[in-house]
Amino acid sequence: LSRRQRQMCIETGAYAPIEFPAVADPDTVLALREAAEESGVPFKTGISISTDSFWPGQERYDSFGGYVLKRLQGSLEDFRHIGCTNYEMENATLFTLCSVLGLKAASICGVVAKRTDSESVAPHDIYEKAEQRFQDVVKRALEKMIARPDPAEIFPEKPSSFFISLFYLTFVST
Repeated sequence: LSRRQRQMCIETGAYAPIEFPAVADPDTVLALREAAEESGVPFKTGISISTDSFWPGQERYDSFGGYVLKRLQGSLEDFRHIGCTNYEMENATLFTLCSVLGLKAASICGVVAKRTDSESVAPHDIYEKAEQRFQDVVKRALEKMIARPDPAEIFPEKPSSFFISLFYLTFVST
């Protein structure tokens, strides 16, 4: 979680301590992974960098002011080095709240730019293709999850709701 997201989400301690991990539900990730494989959709499972800033938090220098804090300068390369796959701005909050509330959450992130090369984004037809793929994969994943035994029957204290978020994102690496 970025500092701002932690403040917005759990500042009062109403949801979770600041150290609480923001992670996707493994069963939901597995269903999405299987659905992508079955659909022939290319994918990579990885760790997102969830930030509260579109420009400096993602080490972008092309904003209005072009300023990036010293502590964030070089962060793109640092995150690539430790294997992170992309930047986004929603998952940390989504994963924390859903986990605390007993909901299942996962995310699909689509490549729209290869930031290691440039800030140029993909043409509109690529967005349309990605949107269709997202819909196909999510539909198939939901069908798989619905067909599984209801966890509420096995664990009545846990709700059997789930949430899948879809984002177009900027990838850090390939």
